[in-house]
Amino acid sequence: MENIDYDLLKINLKKIVSKIFSDYIKEFGTKDIGGFALYSAEDGMSVSINTLNYLENSIKNDPENELDYKFNVEKWNKKIENKDIDDYNIVLQGYYIEMNKRRPLEQRLKHTENIYKLSVEALYELKEEDCFKNMNNEFILLVAASRTDEKLILEYNKKYNSKNAGDEYYQWAFEQNDMSKS
Repeated sequence: MENIDYDLLKINLKKIVSKIFSDYIKEFGTKDIGGFALYSAEDGMSVSINTLNYLENSIKNDPENELDYKFNVEKWNKKIENKDIDDYNIVLQGYYIEMNKRRPLEQRLKHTENIYKLSVEALYELKEEDCFKNMNNEFILLVAASRTDEKLILEYNKKYNSKNAGDEYYQWAFEQNDMSKS
């Protein structure tokens, strides 16, 4: 297997995520999108959107779990079905299968780390390039990963969002860790 071009993977991911977000702005408008998230695993990526209407109704029906509805991507209302992200995942799955067949553990772990790193960097670069500009004040931008340095994810999610949303995210993340240790 030839060397993997992680820079090219990141460039392609940025194009896909930017287009997906642009398409959803056309559908919902900037005022109705409450959140956008990129979820990364070593063998695939997924994108989710949360509308403000869905968020507000969820919180109204279950106010005790407000932060969970804001920051737990699994509770959001739309996991994006998209041919481009599906095709991208086919490439990632091919790399994952090859890595697990023919590479030593150290190389497999490095590959996984590189996939997570490129997803975090892609979303951050898109934010810096104003892909998510003109969003409402309550807009939440998140990156999540199946297995990676939790501190890295915490720090980036804090950077992606307003100070208030970043602080709420930190509070929610630490509550999740406390509950999982009980």
